[in-house]
Amino acid sequence: TECQVREKDVYTEYLTPSVRFVLGEPIYVIIQPTVDGRAAYQTQNDPDYPGSIATVFSAESIRSASTTVHEMTHALQDACIGVRCPAWFTEGLPEMVSNELIAVNDQPRQESLGLDAEGNSLIQVWRSHGAGGATFPEALTYQAYRHAYYIMKTLRDRHGDDFYTQVFREMATRRGKRLLDVELIDLMSRISGEELEGFFADTLG
Repeated sequence: TECQVREKDVYTEYLTPSVRFVLGEPIYVIIQPTVDGRAAYQTQNDPDYPGSIATVFSAESIRSASTTVHEMTHALQDACIGVRCPAWFTEGLPEMVSNELIAVNDQPRQESLGLDAEGNSLIQVWRSHGAGGATFPEALTYQAYRHAYYIMKTLRDRHGDDFYTQVFREMATRRGKRLLDVELIDLMSRISGEELEGFFADTLG
């Protein structure tokens, strides 16, 4: 079945006021009937749109406003920042945006996810969607998403709406690179004017 493709200008208008992203090129949305269930993901390897960011939805997942906004926020992260980050940031931002724009009513909660067999904090070894890191059972994954939302929302509430605008602007100067936890915490500390090591020791420890 041929895919339906359309530029999602409406989501650019929808999300930009919240996270202050400025989109320089289109993000393509592909509704793919052969994708199973609730699946949705980003790719820059679609043969019809080489080098462009495409978000692929199943016929079911595109009907969910929360999934659509969550995934389009991921796409905007890729397009406007282009930095690989820890999962608590990569997933925490879309969770905050989707919950607060469309009132999903998931509650941001500080969760204790525990340690892995080697004594590492699970929230730090978490790689969303199991990409190169810890894979969690469904219940623990849900806790991880709520905890990531808690981290991002707490920082926004504490430091104001302009905090993430400045964070994103500086992150974008490192496009194509990976930011480790310690580097992202240092960046956020400098922008906030507050030493955030204590906050992150509590939330990532």
